[in-house]
Amino acid sequence: MNASVPDPQETPPPRDVLAGEYVLGVLDAPERRAAEQRIDTDAAFTAAVTQWQQHLMPLADEIAPVAVPERVWVRIRASLGLDASAPRAPAAAPGFWESVRTWRWLSAGGFATAAACMLTLMVARPSLPPQTPTPPVATAPADTGIAMTSTLMQDDGKPGYVVLMDADKQRITLTPLAGGHDAARVPELWLIPADGKARSMGVFDDAQARAARIPDALMPLLSDGALLAVTMEPPGGAPSGIATGPIVAKGGISTLRLAP
Repeated sequence: MNASVPDPQETPPPRDVLAGEYVLGVLDAPERRAAEQRIDTDAAFTAAVTQWQQHLMPLADEIAPVAVPERVWVRIRASLGLDASAPRAPAAAPGFWESVRTWRWLSAGGFATAAACMLTLMVARPSLPPQTPTPPVATAPADTGIAMTSTLMQDDGKPGYVVLMDADKQRITLTPLAGGHDAARVPELWLIPADGKARSMGVFDDAQARAARIPDALMPLLSDGALLAVTMEPPGGAPSGIATGPIVAKGGISTLRLAP
């Protein structure tokens, strides 16, 4: 691996980000135990955890099932090649409930809103101190402050997964909320950008949160206009990079630009 691009799973997150991930429950078992030990010894970290709890816990009561328009299903299935012959929605002016943008924000009213709050509050992270001029050396690019979040909804309108993406670290975390799928298969996450061609973002875990590095080629394709979908595939992922399993959850992407 290029030394100038650190592995996102080896780089510890800032204090406030770690506190938010702890409250959201996206840490794995060792990370969670370490966070709990830090709560007992680090007053600043404890205060950050309390702040996240105060901001996020009230949102748990606001989660309500939201039906996904059929036109979104058609687009996702066609992109994944699972139902290329599916009829498309009539070419009429979309109404309020047919608006993908409206659906995206409505579906974000639960866990995605909580994730967005977590990311927005990262504005408290410290700025980099000024550096004294030094001879030219290889340095990492400056942070852009761009983060993305998505709630992937099931067909019954309930949230199935939460996705958090850090553009600077090229890190994506998929957290399962429902589970109960075929134990012999694994969830594979697909990115469907504006061109309608599905790209795999990797295989994840249906029982616990899992982080992975976003491939360089997919970074320019991440935007508010893109969709994410999860299919259940054989261990190791879909053969030949083409989805074979059923779509179990899908959702839009919300992009946030964080203050430095």
